[in-house]
Amino acid sequence: MGHEGRFSINSNSCKGVNRSRSCNQWYTRGFKPNYCVIAEPSGYNRIWIGHKGALWAEIIVYGKTAHASTPWLGVNAFEKMVKLANKMFTILKPKIESRTTKYETDIPEGKKATIAIGTIVKGGVKINVIPDKMVFQIDRRVLPEENFEDVIREIENIIEEAKREDPELNAELKVLFKAKPAAIPPEAKLATTLKAIVKDVIKEEPRLTLSTGFLDARFFVEKNVETVTYGPGSISQAHVANEYIEVDKITLVSKAYALLALSLLGK
Repeated sequence: MGHEGRFSINSNSCKGVNRSRSCNQWYTRGFKPNYCVIAEPSGYNRIWIGHKGALWAEIIVYGKTAHASTPWLGVNAFEKMVKLANKMFTILKPKIESRTTKYETDIPEGKKATIAIGTIVKGGVKINVIPDKMVFQIDRRVLPEENFEDVIREIENIIEEAKREDPELNAELKVLFKAKPAAIPPEAKLATTLKAIVKDVIKEEPRLTLSTGFLDARFFVEKNVETVTYGPGSISQAHVANEYIEVDKITLVSKAYALLALSLLGK
């Protein structure tokens, strides 16, 4: 059987914005792929056809410093922060987590949009000083069905509502990082072709799911390139001590890669 087209392997250890730059450089040099496979560790029997997005942000709460023996002369930024955070926990968090994606996920809980409030908390300068500034960070995971600007606006709105309830509250949202969600349909050619190949190689039906963590797939999907993530290893091993991948799983996945290339490049 003859083959046509070009097959390329790119090894990139960069992170964040550098990955986006690397993808864009391919396009400026005339390399415009039809398909892309990201070799992140989805697991040998799972293919990620997309991923959630992420918003990392911090909320800065301002107060007025004073000596702790005369707290009425100041405005305790910690006290104001606690009230705002409580409002987010009781009103915003349940509202966000009521939303679910149409895509299958690795576990049922993964179908929800999520927000983690207070992942990092900073503030205060001395035990006997009323804090005039507190900062708490949030991690918001965004579904493919959600609009990113609406996600930001929703958090800003809860802050503004809290301000109306407490005129002394002075707080602002600062966006630190954005990664848009991305997904392709499960019936897309790349997804169905790879699924059939993997099934033949590992002798079981692989799942097509949405990753709860964000991936590099977004850089290609936004350029209308069919993209999946498939690689050996377990995501539970990522960033832990003594990471490992089973050698036999590397062999199986490598075989699937080769058969996929032959299938997509076949005339």
